[in-house]
Amino acid sequence: MTLPYRLLIAALLGFVLLSMGAIGGYRYSEGRHAVADAKAQELRQALIDQQRAHEAQVAQTLEAKLSELQANQTVIERERLKIVDRPVYKNVCIDDQGLDLISKARAGK
Repeated sequence: MTLPYRLLIAALLGFVLLSMGAIGGYRYSEGRHAVADAKAQELRQALIDQQRAHEAQVAQTLEAKLSELQANQTVIERERLKIVDRPVYKNVCIDDQGLDLISKARAGK
């Protein structure tokens, strides 16, 4: 073999090795990122579960307080009978001429 073929084969072999290294590095970093993303997702889900548990506990406490307040609540209805005795004046609807007539009739005129 001549020198140019050897250089061409060496260059081709070097390119293949570099390509394989780049692909391997890419897959390795992709795997690391996938693991990191999975851990972040697990942490996020754990925080969500913790927050939901806290909210459920607060809701239970609130329901207990509300039921306690409703148990103390009583409805008292009272009716009061109030009779007002007021004199009824008959001359309220009578004008001045009518009052004069009534006064004359009483006096016998």
